[in-house]
Formats: sequence, C-alpha cells, structure tokens
Amino acid sequence: EIDQQVVSQRYGVCAFKLGKFDEAMAGFSKVLRLNPKDYEVNLYVGKIMLEKKDFEKSILCLKRAASIRPDSSEIYEPLGFALFEAKKYRESLMHLKKVLDENPENKQALFYFANAMEECSMSDKALKIFMHLRPDTKFGPESCVEAGRIHEKMGQYDKAVQDYEIALKLETISSETKVTVFYKLAQSYIAQHNIAKALYYLKQIQTVSPNYKDVNALVSRYQELNQNNNLQAYLMSGTSDFVVLCRKIVTGFYPDSFVKIEDVNVAAESIEVLCTVESMKWSDTELFRFFRSTGSIGELYVRDCHSKMRDIKCDRGFCISAGTFTAEAKKYVEGRPIDLIEKVKLIQILKKIDL
Repeated sequence: EIDQQVVSQRYGVCAFKLGKFDEAMAGFSKVLRLNPKDYEVNLYVGKIMLEKKDFEKSILCLKRAASIRPDSSEIYEPLGFALFEAKKYRESLMHLKKVLDENPENKQALFYFANAMEECSMSDKALKIFMHLRPDTKFGPESCVEAGRIHEKMGQYDKAVQDYEIALKLETISSETKVTVFYKLAQSYIAQHNIAKALYYLKQIQTVSPNYKDVNALVSRYQELNQNNNLQAYLMSGTSDFVVLCRKIVTGFYPDSFVKIEDVNVAAESIEVLCTVESMKWSDTELFRFFRSTGSIGELYVRDCHSKMRDIKCDRGFCISAGTFTAEAKKYVEGRPIDLIEKVKLIQILKKIDL
C-alpha cells in the first residue's frame, strides 16, 4: 500500500532541506522517471542544479515547473537567479522584478536586478540601486565597486572615489574585494592626475598581493612621474595643455634662433608641430612629431613622418617619444633627415622647460 513515488519525493525534499543534494537527486530521479511533469520535483531539481552551478539544467527544470503551475510565485527567485548566472540578463529582469514586487527587501534579488540592468545598458537605474545597497553588510562592498565602475564610465572620478572609500569602511569587505577597491582607487586617482594618492593605493596592493595585475609596472612608472612634474605633464595633461607644452619644447629647441610655429596638427596617436627656424647662418622648415606612448614606436610611424616631410617639403624632422623606438625605426632613419628622441633625452629637454 506504500506509494513509492510519494516516498521518493518526500525523501528528496528532506535530503534537500538538509543540504544533501546528491541524495535528494537520487529520490527525485525516481519520481521523474514515473512522472516527468511533477511540479514540486522539477522545482527542487531546478534549485539543486542552481546550487551546483549547472544553470542551463536549472533553467530547464524551473521553466518546466513554471509551465505546470504558471501562477506559482516560488519559481520567480530561483529562475531569476539561474537566468542571471547564465548571463541571460534581459530575461532574468522579468523574474527578478516579480521577486522584488513581492518582497522589496530581498537584497540578493535587488543586487542581481541592478547588475542585470547595467548589463542591459540601463546604467542610470542600476546606479541608483547600487548606491542604495552601499551600506548593506553583505552586498555593500560589491555594490560600491559596481557604483564606482559606473561613475568611472561617466567620467565622474570624484564620485567613484567616494564609492570605493565607502567600501573600505565596511567591516564585511573581503580581502579579495579590498584589493580590487585599492586598484580601482588608484585608477581613479590616476585619471584625476593625483599620482601621490594613486601610488599610495598601488603600494597597499603590493604589500598583500605583489603580483596583482600590472601593479608592479604601474608603481615603477608612476614613481618616476611623481618625481618629475614635467614628464607627468607630458604624459597626462589634457590635449590643450599638451599642445602648449609641445609648442614650448619646439620654441625652446633652438635657444639662439628665431622659431616661428606655422601649424599644429592634433591626431589620435601624436601631435605635429610645423615650424620655421632662422639663425644667423641658416634657416630651415622643421616638423616635430610628439608621441605620448611609453612603449616602443615602430618603423611605420617614423616612415609616415618622413612621408609627410616630403609632401610638405620639410628640411628636417624630429620624432619625440616618452618611450623608445624599435631597432627597425632606428635603422630606417639612417641617412634620412629625421632625429629620434627617446625618453632619456626627452627628460633632459623637459627639465629646461618652464611650465
């Protein structure tokens, strides 16, 4: 007289409540073989697959349960979470909203809802939720990080710094999230040209995670910039200020000659300054091309500069970089009226410039 289907189902539910998911699956599997359209079993199997991070199977079972009982509200949360974890953000929004309509205080659903909106290009609405969640003990640290990222995208670095500083004040912040926040703070301060503050947070990362991303390279680079204001201006100033600096370099390049700037051309990768130089003994038309890169400039860019010189009948050219030039670039200029000025010589030139 004992109904094996009922026993297996109850066994599965008890095992699920105890967190014994493999045993729960053993019971539910027997039921599914007898009745694949059992609502409760499909619901619980969907929840188990969600716990096991098998999101596609979880979605399949939960959608089957939803088709059996379309009006059941207990499916909204696990299905919304499974869709979110499967990166089906737009579809997850509908179910997460139903969860929040029933319980606006469901912080996990709210956090997922905000993330899904951000992924669906609704950053403004997502930002409001992240800022609301910032004080939360569980979701606060990650919400601060997400709010900071959105503020960074908007170019509002001062507000991003506020987000990250709130995260550091939360006692529940994990060590991993703390390192992320240090890195994001450093990036925000670099964007604000506050090198000293950026270095402080980069060095904080070095003490706990020395090999984190490109921290060592950033510390090396910005320590030098912190000690050399002119090089900092060359690499980090706005376009208009950089143009002014380039003009000063050109006009100061021949201190005993008259230098007249004829034209300035601002391109994505460089700035060109065309000038005429007149001294007591000679006169020239010269083209200066300034690169802000700290890496290696290849032959292609130098060749392009030489081509421009021929087109405008320029007597001499200078390619100036805060980094270096490749061996191919150096070989190309041999026998041609182009000088390559690398970082070491550039620093010497910048020391003579009054900013």
